[in-house]
Amino acid sequence: MAFDSHRQVTVLFGGSAGPGALLRDTWEWDGRNWSRRVVAGTLPTARAFHCLAYDAHRKVVVLYGGATANGRPQHMDTWEWDGKAWTKKSTGSGPLSPTAMSGAAMVYDPVSRQMILFGGRSRTVLATNETWAWSGSRWTRLQTPSGPSARTDFAMTFDRLRQVVMLFGGVSAGKLVNDLWEFDGLTSTWTQRTSSSSWPSARIGPMAFAYAEHRRKLFLHGGRDLGGPLRDTWEWDGRRWIEMVPVSASPSGRYGHAAVFDAGQVECVAFGGNLGVLGGKGSNETWSYRGPELGMYQRFGKGCMGTKGPLSLDVLAPPVTGNPLAFEIKNALPNALGGVMFAPFSRWLKLPSTNCMVYAVSNSVLPFKVDSAGRGRAQIKLPFSRWVVGMEFYNQAVVIDRSANTVGIVTSNAGWGVVGW
Repeated sequence: MAFDSHRQVTVLFGGSAGPGALLRDTWEWDGRNWSRRVVAGTLPTARAFHCLAYDAHRKVVVLYGGATANGRPQHMDTWEWDGKAWTKKSTGSGPLSPTAMSGAAMVYDPVSRQMILFGGRSRTVLATNETWAWSGSRWTRLQTPSGPSARTDFAMTFDRLRQVVMLFGGVSAGKLVNDLWEFDGLTSTWTQRTSSSSWPSARIGPMAFAYAEHRRKLFLHGGRDLGGPLRDTWEWDGRRWIEMVPVSASPSGRYGHAAVFDAGQVECVAFGGNLGVLGGKGSNETWSYRGPELGMYQRFGKGCMGTKGPLSLDVLAPPVTGNPLAFEIKNALPNALGGVMFAPFSRWLKLPSTNCMVYAVSNSVLPFKVDSAGRGRAQIKLPFSRWVVGMEFYNQAVVIDRSANTVGIVTSNAGWGVVGW
């Protein structure tokens, strides 16, 4: 699947309706309903395990490769869908294009303005680790100094905040893997990401994998391991994986499904999948994922000692879209000036020659003035929009207190919040 941001629809082509039952139909999802497009002219042949991505610069959906009914990667053609018709752009013949490939993945990199294709299996190779780029008129093999191992049936998406292509999992050298990689389209370099936190288990796809723009995180659901289909949901925030425990209905275990971020509905949309171990029951369910919708706020860290005691920061009510977000600061120097810093990430730094910690480094500061009792309040109005629901923030108060230490400022504990609905 691919999300056409110009026409605000999700585009679906082909796939498998069962063993040997490949499809060549074109469907579009408008956020509420699926509509089958009746397309005149030449169409791509029926296929599965192909690549589909949207080129936002050229405003077309690009299709590449795929497998035939016998599961062999027979297709090496490149097509484009402009919302009205399919157009074949390349037959894939010759050494200057990828070979017939299935089980690969392709995403659009808006920074380098090209499609990035990686991996997959060909007619003669079980798996490849080649990286290719499609400019809209030709394919170019990118020379990367290192990168992910040769693999198939993995997942890729583009992280718009960090401006990199993200790759996860798949099968490599006959083993399921769960490594995570970033690709920089400007430098053509792959970088492996690691973390000491919990991590999704090794799995094979296709699986639901998309960048949730409103949450600034990657979204992962499902896939399959040796025990069968998986139903866990994870988010990657750029530093760590966090398993999301559903508080309401969620999809059953599945693999072979696809997901995109629907900017119009401000949610990730997943469709289809296989519910069995091998060649089992298929699904035509459509699911949406928005992440946590309850406003949350948790304090962490410690405030450093000021003239009137350790500086303290707390929220007066959970963050909810459309409502005021107010904070109370205590134990501050009376009549002093201060500010509440906001940041999308937490960074731990120690102020020189003090015991004060900075947890939220940012240029975004909400100013306030401390009253005669050593208390201060800072408040902002959250916009009423689906775009802010599920967004996370870190914050911390800082107050001028020249007698407290050599730096002349003190910092509070920090807070982590999620905007709710």
